[in-house]
Amino acid sequence: DVQGSHLDFILKTLETNLELCSLTEDAAVAQLYHNLRLLETVRYLALHNANLREYWKDRSVLFVDLVREQFFSLPGLQSISAPQQACIDLIVELVRETSEAPFELHETAGPLCKLLVQSPSHKVQVVSYRLLTGAIREHVKQLVVELAVDQELLATEGGQKKLKLPKALVANISDSLSGQLDLLVEEEAA
Repeated sequence: DVQGSHLDFILKTLETNLELCSLTEDAAVAQLYHNLRLLETVRYLALHNANLREYWKDRSVLFVDLVREQFFSLPGLQSISAPQQACIDLIVELVRETSEAPFELHETAGPLCKLLVQSPSHKVQVVSYRLLTGAIREHVKQLVVELAVDQELLATEGGQKKLKLPKALVANISDSLSGQLDLLVEEEAA
């Protein structure tokens, strides 16, 4: 049972290390892995310890955001080593476990679509798809509520702009549909 400034020190060190570590730097991969394991342990202990739970509740949002940033950095990797894969597995697991806080669609549609299309890892693609569908669902819920409250929203130009989907999402959908449409045209021609 660690109380007081010791816990502050541990979490501040963990925060700093997660901000500075990157999967693209080979020298920092081991440090990132151990910090992710420490984060996983702190989350587990917070579930079972009332004092730590209250302390963790206030700080967990910051750590969720840091892990999400690591998750969004995954498509930049060209070749993946075994240590990097271990980090990726931990990042995916932490993102999946902490996905109760919805992603903001306009901010994350591009990175999530990129992960969905470019990632060689099936786990990353599955989690990206689930997060993207959750973000779309939340976005649609918000739009329905806004339209129910303000019926004149559609009449204004600002309202029309607000109702549009993010460009990255539309581009991803049109890219995937263009291949299917080409197949349909070829089948009709045959």
